[in-house]
Amino acid sequence: MFVYPKLPAKYDFRFIRYRGSGLANCLFVVARAHLISQKYGWILVNPTWGNLTFGTYLRNEKDKRHYFGLFRKTGISGLRKLVILFKLNEITIESAIEGQKGIVIIEGLGNYFEDLLLDYEDIHAFITSIFRKDAIIKVERTDFINIIGIHIRLGDYITERRTALDWYLTVVNEIIANHPGEYRFFVFSDGYDSEINQLLALPGVVRVFFGNAISDIIGLSRCRLILGSDSTFSGWAAFINQTPIIFPKRHFGRVLLNQKYEYVDNGDSSKLKLFLNQVL
Repeated sequence: MFVYPKLPAKYDFRFIRYRGSGLANCLFVVARAHLISQKYGWILVNPTWGNLTFGTYLRNEKDKRHYFGLFRKTGISGLRKLVILFKLNEITIESAIEGQKGIVIIEGLGNYFEDLLLDYEDIHAFITSIFRKDAIIKVERTDFINIIGIHIRLGDYITERRTALDWYLTVVNEIIANHPGEYRFFVFSDGYDSEINQLLALPGVVRVFFGNAISDIIGLSRCRLILGSDSTFSGWAAFINQTPIIFPKRHFGRVLLNQKYEYVDNGDSSKLKLFLNQVL
């Protein structure tokens, strides 16, 4: 019995995808497929990471989101993978449990991190094992002591999905005022410098890019605290190392085993200050 994590894309040609979703959304599919393969003893088919997209070029983003060469092969790959995917019948999980032969296709984001938290240790080990070491070499050479990570999602987000820069300015200034010179800030963003220059002008704030989406998620996860965006990219960074995080807003559920280390801002400045005092 085989399990194939079908990553989100307009088209999945089994050896490459066209106009696929970003890394964070893909990780949900792969993680869920891994758990199912482990639970039932089925064989995992390597996901199709390679992605062709042009929007990142039109927006002049640093990360082109192709994902070539960033992952170790997991499960069946190569020509055997194509034979399995094109020859075997797709069946449901229920039919597979009953003994019917075929391939189970896993797709969609499921219930986000709620599907993964009970198996956190397993998912953490699996996810970190599929990243190629040479893909995160810049992260490994970086000191993250007393670094606060800031993730600002702009790029392909429409205005309604974005978080105003003023929110980040308010939180960063609050930290600087109460911990002068104690912390530095790494900004991870797919936006232009001109869109975040007010933030970059603050003391101790620098923009970073470690070369690809994997490195940036891992880098963000190693920070002392994450000032996130309403993005599963921020969520995965917090989830991987169970890093404390503040969300300006959030369209998905909890990401941490210990919820006292995650906070969704509701505009109450006193509660925000209390959370900052707690985690810093």
